Amino acid sequence: MRKLRIAMNAVEDLEAIRDYLHGKSPQAALHVTRSLVAGFEILAETPWLGHQRDDVDDPRMRFYTRANYVIAYEFDDAVVDILHVVHGSRDFTRIEWR
Repeated sequence: MRKLRIAMNAVEDLEAIRDYLHGKSPQAALHVTRSLVAGFEILAETPWLGHQRDDVDDPRMRFYTRANYVIAYEFDDAVVDILHVVHGSRDFTRIEWR
């Protein structure tokens, strides 16, 4: 299994998602947050599950969808770097990934 590193941007994204959903439903916030963290762990074991996107120019980046959110990451033989977590409806061409 590869080492998992979570960028500060991804931590902030996850906190913002949790806070937003908590205002609507604390149960939904907990469920989605747990699902996304489980997605991080799945990617540490099987990083090739994700896909590339035509609207993101960086060929190193991959994307994995969980609970209407997209986990943006890259990986090598040793590490999976979680870069961002964004809602799937966002315009991916307008996001600064690094």
